[in-house]
Amino acid sequence: MILLFLSLVSCAICYENSKNMIENVLEIVHKECSFDIDSPCLQPIRETSNLFEVLPPKNLALCRVKNEMFETSMATMCYLNRTEQFFAQRRHIHTEDGNNWLCGVENQRDALGQMIPPNITYFAVITHPIDRFMNAFVKKCKGAFKSPSCYGCNSDVGCMINTIYEKSKEFSKKPYWRKFGHFYLEHFLPQTWFCPFTTDRFSIVSYASQTKRKSANDKFLGVLHKANVTYEKLTYIETELEQLPKTSINLELNKKFTKELLESEDFLRKFLHIYYFDFIYFGIQMV
Repeated sequence: MILLFLSLVSCAICYENSKNMIENVLEIVHKECSFDIDSPCLQPIRETSNLFEVLPPKNLALCRVKNEMFETSMATMCYLNRTEQFFAQRRHIHTEDGNNWLCGVENQRDALGQMIPPNITYFAVITHPIDRFMNAFVKKCKGAFKSPSCYGCNSDVGCMINTIYEKSKEFSKKPYWRKFGHFYLEHFLPQTWFCPFTTDRFSIVSYASQTKRKSANDKFLGVLHKANVTYEKLTYIETELEQLPKTSINLELNKKFTKELLESEDFLRKFLHIYYFDFIYFGIQMV
């Protein structure tokens, strides 16, 4: 496993000087991370209050994972649930955002408390842990919707990593963390916490590689095709997915904070204590 994990490290030129350090940290963290309760790494799959967006006629349920693709995946389900109204209001999947949702909570289900039809196909859309963290950090801490204090970290990425680790550790001891309503923290918690990925009926659509977006789009469309979404609607969704920007955040800030992460042994080690099992479970390359 350690050789396999180390083989995932294929650093970009700008991080070449950090390659040896990254490999050393990965080796250390691999030894530290286990399913033992005393492990410093956050444990993977949890019994949580999973939220789903359900498409009843198609036996399809989207598990809601907070990441860069959250609004797109939610907009897709909304389009499929309310196609005529979606078009009547001249909406587009690639421009939808959470500030003006068309669809409400009528198709939202809580896996613990509400009935989800049997034999339904579950799917989730996941992204690269580093991209996801930086997207949330820049957007929530530096953007128009920034938290008043971002836990007091402001532009200090190391502070934010340590804070997320401590708060996630605290949450890991509580059942059904969704019920505590920590909006900002949800954007940083491990993606393995959001869904019951252990079920055999779960399809994972991974946007973890920017160079394989078409492959991810095809997987997304394949899940919908399996749920008998019509060719006409699949064609429209494909066109919308192709119009998605590669990122919606400040690229310079993203590069700056990513560089700080990948050049600091302490930052990277703590980061992997949070997201180690996201990398392992979803088979994601480090960088």
